[in-house]
Amino acid sequence: AGGLEEMKELARRGDWERCSGVARRLGPDAVEQYVVLHTAAMVSARRFEDAVRVLKDHGTPPISAANVALYRQLARDLLGRGRSKTQQDGVWMAPVQDLRE
Repeated sequence: AGGLEEMKELARRGDWERCSGVARRLGPDAVEQYVVLHTAAMVSARRFEDAVRVLKDHGTPPISAANVALYRQLARDLLGRGRSKTQQDGVWMAPVQDLRE
């Protein structure tokens, strides 16, 4: 449990690089928890593109009730922004485009 507590403390401080390292050391379940914590923190800070990057870099955790709420909020906030007038038709935010790869 010490590793999970360390991971949660690092997440609380926003030390995502060290938090990710601890999660990788603890295994796949901890990595999923790290991804959810980091994504949720980015969504809360309204850093939606960063939240998408976390999901792209580390994978999307399986669907659960808590994750669905997070994904729904992220999608609503991203899609609600629309695209800027300077973007070409058919071009969306770079991190969202990257998810299609």
